[in-house]
Amino acid sequence: MFVGTGNDVQFEALRDELNLDADGDWATNESRVKDRESLIGLISDTLATRSRDEWEAQFDAKGVSFIFTPIRNVKEAFKCEQVKDRNFVKKIFHPIAGEVLLPGHPIETEEEIHYDPPPLLGQHTAEVLRDELNINASTLSQLVESKVIQIAEEA
Repeated sequence: MFVGTGNDVQFEALRDELNLDADGDWATNESRVKDRESLIGLISDTLATRSRDEWEAQFDAKGVSFIFTPIRNVKEAFKCEQVKDRNFVKKIFHPIAGEVLLPGHPIETEEEIHYDPPPLLGQHTAEVLRDELNINASTLSQLVESKVIQIAEEA
């Protein structure tokens, strides 16, 4: 999970939700920066006492979800309502796997973004070795024959 505050009022909301020790001198951003290491340790230790979902429910219930966001794995991200609502999951055709899901571009633009399927194993190997490392065709052939590299057939 990610927890962050942008000002003193938001920090006070976080402090209240985590029941942080009121004896700390954290009233201002300057004081929090000076005590950054111990404050981060205290916040991390406190957050470790409960699950991400439990903290999310608490922050949402108290109306302070602006200081918290869950970090999702790929499976969770693709199922997230916000991701679905913003149409961030793109379905494309892959020549081997068939229909696959890809994450969409997070910045909305007026131009339509073209999504290519993930490359096949070895699809760009020859191109990268030739263009970036100046490996000639003869050396590429030797590497393929000795099974050091694999070059994909065109789909």
